[in-house]
Amino acid sequence: MYCPFCHTVHMEEGLFCPVCGSPLQPEPPAEHAPPPERISPEAGPAQAVPPSRPCGKRLLFPAAAVLLIAAAVLLLRLFQAAPGPALGLQSHSSCWVRNDEATLFLFDGEEVARMPGGHTYMVQNRSADGSAVLCLEGTDNSYDLSGPFYLLTARGLFPVAEECDEIGLSFCGRWLFYVDGLELHLVDTATLSDTLVTARLASSHTGSVCFSPDGEDLYYAAYHSDTSAVSVCRWTRDGREEAVLKGAVPVAASNGGDYLYYTPAYGDGFFVWDGHSSVLLHEEAPRFFYLDRTGRQMLFSTDDGAFLCREGGGSVPLSHGSAALSGASALMSAALPANAGRSLTTSGVILDAADLTGLGYLSLLSLSSAGTVELSLYYFGADGSLRSHKTGQYFTPAASADGRTLLLNAGQELSLFDLDRPDEGPEVIASAPDGGQLGGLLCPDGRRALVYNPEGKILSLWTRGGELTELARDVEGYALSAGGEALYYTVADSGGSADEWGRVSGTLWSCAGKGNPRPVEGMEQVFPPRALGGGILCLDEEGSAWFAIPGQPFRKLCGSVIDYG
Repeated sequence: MYCPFCHTVHMEEGLFCPVCGSPLQPEPPAEHAPPPERISPEAGPAQAVPPSRPCGKRLLFPAAAVLLIAAAVLLLRLFQAAPGPALGLQSHSSCWVRNDEATLFLFDGEEVARMPGGHTYMVQNRSADGSAVLCLEGTDNSYDLSGPFYLLTARGLFPVAEECDEIGLSFCGRWLFYVDGLELHLVDTATLSDTLVTARLASSHTGSVCFSPDGEDLYYAAYHSDTSAVSVCRWTRDGREEAVLKGAVPVAASNGGDYLYYTPAYGDGFFVWDGHSSVLLHEEAPRFFYLDRTGRQMLFSTDDGAFLCREGGGSVPLSHGSAALSGASALMSAALPANAGRSLTTSGVILDAADLTGLGYLSLLSLSSAGTVELSLYYFGADGSLRSHKTGQYFTPAASADGRTLLLNAGQELSLFDLDRPDEGPEVIASAPDGGQLGGLLCPDGRRALVYNPEGKILSLWTRGGELTELARDVEGYALSAGGEALYYTVADSGGSADEWGRVSGTLWSCAGKGNPRPVEGMEQVFPPRALGGGILCLDEEGSAWFAIPGQPFRKLCGSVIDYG
């Protein structure tokens, strides 16, 4: 007997592996698992699975994928999350501020909830338009990843799961699921109604449940006790369950169920199924993927590189010349036209993009043979061909709203790179004297950039045409509003106090357009601003938090602030 999961050969016959508990096979399998069998709708649902019957280790995605997703989320946060125009989504923003007495939750700049003190909160996921935010509650910045979880909307903060093994939010934010043991629950975020979908999940581990991009269908791996088999089932909004594909675990799905991306429950490989037949996309499961808003295109990465799958066809390696995008340490991030909305799934991201070849760029971090970190940019030219550019830097680029203009930071100099005119190369817009380090931000229009020299604490504004204008000196910190319409910065006062990071308090200034900075009325003796929740937040010397939406006056939220996010 042979275990296909831990690859152990056992001399005695048995049903389950004594090493890992997975189902045994009479002999080692072929190179690829046979295509899963389509299930006839007339077969009907199976009986509940006993909790003591595990499905096996293949239902888990590699732990490396979890770390990869966390790192990718950090990179994705560098880009604004405004909606894509095709869906007409309206962007929403939210944040929280905490002191010893309470935690205040702001939604679109207005307070919608206040929770008792002693707890901290971490955003676990948010819908593409920001209308629904999934929060994990913790204590003193320590979190139990099993819960409790809350849902933040314009109506307030609501508990949705006290404890669970996995939780996910749909792209549109209307639905969420959570897994409790072998039970799968579906929650309507508009009414907070909780529906038990099934009590026979194949595993309580992450990676076996997913929404279609439109949120209309929920896919999950179920265990059938009558046949001792695992299959993919689909739950529709009208409350119907349909058995779809035997011997498979869902990874992602398209709207309407035209395409199902899956891994075999008992074997290796990554496939797409079009309702009639399966196509092998790769010999191993994806480490990370991007899905377009219909689910008909997938861009995924493995240890062998990056691949594109369109309309259920086979995967096409993304290559530049004869070299594919590869590297065992590769990490993908993307900038999108109009900074399209995005929503995180268990092992990838759904993007509000109609064509994944319209992405502004992809970035890959990899380790060179010399052991140094290298960052390369790959982007699609006007003719649809893939091009590459090595940045010679460690910093992730800042992108304009259309994803076609990049601000590259090589430490000692800042450059602007126009992807529509790549042959011109990066244009140096600022250089640090005496080998210093520069900081900078790119405005969403791609025509303005902020340049900060920490040596002299000098903040300057660059505009298209090569003009670099000094705005102020003794600048302790600066922030750009989410839409890029206003810049805020603090100029240190001679008698100002220092915070725990050594930044000196001062007067808050603002400017719009190409300049004309002016002090903000009533905002003296404050520490550097931070762009947060669609607005700007500052702390004063007393520890009070002040908040404003650009164009509106600052207002005090609370005193003795501990942290915010």
